[in-house]
Amino acid sequence: VGGRAVTMRPTREEGVVIRAITREQAKKEALALFQRGEPLLYSDIARELQIDLTTAVEICEELIAEGQVKEAP
Repeated sequence: VGGRAVTMRPTREEGVVIRAITREQAKKEALALFQRGEPLLYSDIARELQIDLTTAVEICEELIAEGQVKEAP
């Protein structure tokens, strides 16, 4: 049967999934992301780890204070 191809698009934006994870585990995973050597934004970390942005910022500030990562100039 002939016809046109149709591209299906979601009618609404998908929500962000926040996972249940301990703060210490999130901190370890964030550190592993930094060890890749790529520049990261707080939003990148939040998205990769599936944690809220506030927690991502707090964890990064802790890692900086502990000397485990450095802030970009």
